[in-house]
Amino acid sequence: MAKYWVYLNDQVNGPYELDELIRLPGFSRRTMVSIDDHSGAAGRWIGPAEIPELARIFQKVDELHEAPAGPAARPAPKPKRRIPAHLTPVPPPAEDSSRLSAAWPWLLIACAFLGGGYHFWSQASQREQRVGERQTAQAMIENAALPSSSLYATLRQYLQEKQISSRWEFERTPAELYNVTVSWPPPERSSALPLYAFEVNLQVESVRGLNTAAIKLLSEGFPAPAAGLERAEASRRAAPPRKSPGDVFPSAINNRREAYEQGDFESIWGMFSRRRKSEMSQGGINESSFIRMQRLTYRPGSGLRQTIVKTKAESDSERLALLRQSQPKHPDIYIKQRWVWEDNAWRLDDEEKKAASIPPPSQTEPGPESVSPAAVPTGAIPNLPGLSDNR
Repeated sequence: MAKYWVYLNDQVNGPYELDELIRLPGFSRRTMVSIDDHSGAAGRWIGPAEIPELARIFQKVDELHEAPAGPAARPAPKPKRRIPAHLTPVPPPAEDSSRLSAAWPWLLIACAFLGGGYHFWSQASQREQRVGERQTAQAMIENAALPSSSLYATLRQYLQEKQISSRWEFERTPAELYNVTVSWPPPERSSALPLYAFEVNLQVESVRGLNTAAIKLLSEGFPAPAAGLERAEASRRAAPPRKSPGDVFPSAINNRREAYEQGDFESIWGMFSRRRKSEMSQGGINESSFIRMQRLTYRPGSGLRQTIVKTKAESDSERLALLRQSQPKHPDIYIKQRWVWEDNAWRLDDEEKKAASIPPPSQTEPGPESVSPAAVPTGAIPNLPGLSDNR
């Protein structure tokens, strides 16, 4: 059953059930009541006539107190309605407050989501616009018409025919102009870096040079390099002809022979091929260990000599060589070497050693000074694989 709060005698009391309410002293149809919503406080104040149960009770009371037929009695003066001097403020229902507080986080999340989406879309749109403007500025510079005396009609034609990979840099000014610089590697190491600076106005579609190189390019274009060609041709004729790998092989093998006789093992290591160095590295030998081991067996002034017996060309980039190594009080050794052309130089790729046959007792072995590539001293030359008697 519903309960009611009552504002009576300047006080808020309750809640009362219906039977208790109508028995309160001083309760009338002018008394303000409030339906209890189980919140522990009064809610909206209304008159008793707005409550159906109380309205029916007052109607029955009116019917019972109707005067009998006869002369109308003078109505009693209506009591003056007492207006409460002070009304207690009633807070809004707790249910409505909780609903509003629960809706605030979702409202904030929705606003943040919409704001972030708009910001992301705005940034993406601006980036796309900047990319389009840069592409337009680059196209205007590349397609700018050069003078008729230019060897190339446009910068684009020059870059395409020369197959140049250019670098572009863009800077947007507050006046909505673009300062563009373009550069590419110089054709020669000693040459200066080509750098052109332009100013592009997208609104009026104009291009003008900012530095001397750009101004000269737009006014003169690419001049025909007649003088440059003549100088290049003259220098080419004056320069000595470049030697082929076959021409430099004798000096390469002779340098290696001299380095071995003098104990210059640093130079000997530098003459090995990449494959030979990799093979020694797999065996735990590096440059320092190689030099250290060679110096343990090398004796300065021991009279060790190496003589080039023969060479054979396997191909333009491969040579075979046969050397004879002699040393007093030691038997001669034949060394078969395989050389390869690598990094514009001859490199020793492999070698095989074989002891020479012992000469007859009647023969006298000549000293190292008499050894020459044309006449090999006593002892038969072994038939090493890949090197026949045909020189």
